Amino acid sequence: FWFPEAQFAALNGVIRTKVGFAGGKTLNPTYYNLGDHTETIQIEYDPNVISYEELLTKFWTSHNPTSKRSNQYMSAIFYHDAKQEAAAKRSMADRQKHVYRKIVTVIQPAGKFFLAENYHQKYLFRQNRDLSKLLKLSDQDIISSPLVAKLN
Repeated sequence: FWFPEAQFAALNGVIRTKVGFAGGKTLNPTYYNLGDHTETIQIEYDPNVISYEELLTKFWTSHNPTSKRSNQYMSAIFYHDAKQEAAAKRSMADRQKHVYRKIVTVIQPAGKFFLAENYHQKYLFRQNRDLSKLLKLSDQDIISSPLVAKLN
């Protein structure tokens, strides 16, 4: 989920991103005890700048939705309301017209989002130790900063 976090955060209109786990029933999942959850990203965006449909387009074009994977890495869209659900299903039907193999992406209600451990948040940004040190940001600042989301 490190690379999708960076890809989505770079989009104009995306304010901040967080990585975590969703879609399962396991209580308090962690990276090493994920249970039945999927690694995912939570995206906060300004709908006046970028639409949910544009985020879906990025989703479909930034990975292979026909590749079946374990729960941890499966292709999934977690929606928050009926409008998002309908948009996700429409976009999947449209994308299916452009790929040869059957799309295996799961579309389901968002449910509870469990934040991943701090060291996973803005992982690519954290690899630039000089920049991290220069900005002197706390873990909470790194997680919630729109600037760090863009730098990631």
